[in-house]
Amino acid sequence: YSGATNNLIGGTNGAARNVISGNGSEGLRLQGIGAAWNLIQGNFIGTDASGTTSLPNGWTGLTIFSGAASNLIGGTSAGARNILSGNWTYGLVVADPGTSGNLIQGNYIGTDLTGTSALANGFANAALWGGTTGNLIGGSGAGAGNVIAFANGPGVVMYDPGTTNNSIRVNSIFSNAGLGIDFNNDGATPNHLGFLAGPNNLQNYPTLTNAVASGSTTTVSGTLNSTAITAFLVDVYRSTSADPSGYGEGQTYFGSATVTNNGGGNSIFTVAAVGNFAGQYFTATATDKTTGDTSEFSLAVLATNGPIAPAFIAPITMTSTGFIAKISLTISQNYHVQAATNLGANPILWIDLTNFLAGATNFIFIDRAATNFPRRFYRTVSP
Repeated sequence: YSGATNNLIGGTNGAARNVISGNGSEGLRLQGIGAAWNLIQGNFIGTDASGTTSLPNGWTGLTIFSGAASNLIGGTSAGARNILSGNWTYGLVVADPGTSGNLIQGNYIGTDLTGTSALANGFANAALWGGTTGNLIGGSGAGAGNVIAFANGPGVVMYDPGTTNNSIRVNSIFSNAGLGIDFNNDGATPNHLGFLAGPNNLQNYPTLTNAVASGSTTTVSGTLNSTAITAFLVDVYRSTSADPSGYGEGQTYFGSATVTNNGGGNSIFTVAAVGNFAGQYFTATATDKTTGDTSEFSLAVLATNGPIAPAFIAPITMTSTGFIAKISLTISQNYHVQAATNLGANPILWIDLTNFLAGATNFIFIDRAATNFPRRFYRTVSP
């Protein structure tokens, strides 16, 4: 605390491991302005020396607070991984103004040393509150993602309007009793128009419209409504089973897209990857590239087998006679163009506008009724 810098607790060699467990409150604390550039690596925090049985710390495994900054918890190599599991309430707590720039990477939180069996923390696996900003849980680099699973509450929970600009990316988050990511511990936060104060500025999540497996490729499409003229990273995940809430957790990272919202705050995206994942559940998060704010997980969509997904070639345009769109298709496939007026509904009510057999690879669609609606959303499905 208070200026302790560049210390190493543990190490990437198994012989350097500490077992930090069975304490009355916290196992380990990084506290105060200037407690920076410390490495916490390779330790078992909340388990016994085997890494398979809980030996709980009485509150949390690790706390980082009161301005402790730029510390690395874990790392991208297997040897750097900490186990933060089996604690009475939290595996990890990050809190307070000035507590920023901390990297939490490559750890197993809520599991045993295999990353596959439960060793639950009593409530949330990770919690951020009290105005902590600019921390990264996970990351896009190889080995940076954490496994965050089996908590008796949310995987990651965030509180307080000042707790912002925190990124939660490319982790494996699954089998938690609560949401995978939960703002305010109150269940799924509805998307909204305009600014609302809250954890991570209550960043809106994407809306997935299609998940189609065709041959050896799966394609996921969707939309995002958020800040206008702003770039976002949309991270897509898949899971073998549905979350009871209907909102996904993200067990396996699938891929990402970078989008820039238009003046109305809207964008569309498509992410494709090798593998036929029909029967699996897809979900996504959105991260503001400027601020780092990551959303909760979106509503999940079940992937189905089908032809290559159709795509809108150009932006939908508005004329005096309605909306006009150009769609790329596969000849001799049957298609439905569908419309909805509210993507916040659960389930979303899609209405068929047309049903046709494609005779060409391009189709011009005009919705003349759209002039009667303040907003209108479209998708093309097959069959």
